[in-house]
Amino acid sequence: ASQTGQAEAIAWQTARQLSAAGMPARVMELNTLDAPTLAAARRALFIASTYGEGDAPDGASLFAERVMMDSPPKLPSLRYAVL
Repeated sequence: ASQTGQAEAIAWQTARQLSAAGMPARVMELNTLDAPTLAAARRALFIASTYGEGDAPDGASLFAERVMMDSPPKLPSLRYAVL
């Protein structure tokens, strides 16, 4: 989730490094991620950046509303990190 593109650039750089190390990686805009895709994942790295005075990026608003607020999926086996 990025307002100015900084988090997106880090996501692509990270994906290239993971792929080079033999670990498949897929970059997705957070607003395009849905509950079934997230539930099918074994690992996730969420990269988000704020802007202004700590405002949330527009690129996370739909994800927060659709996936996390309406009926959050159960993700007992998902290993995740947030940067």
